Amino acid sequence: MQPTMETPFEIPYILGIDVRELLMLIKKTI
Repeated sequence: MQPTMETPFEIPYILGIDVRELLMLIKKTI
């Protein structure tokens, strides 16, 4: 996967934050 010049930090940033937040929410709910 090649990072696009338009948004090189969007993909990793969004995925990282979303994944971590989702995991935290899941752990709290369960």
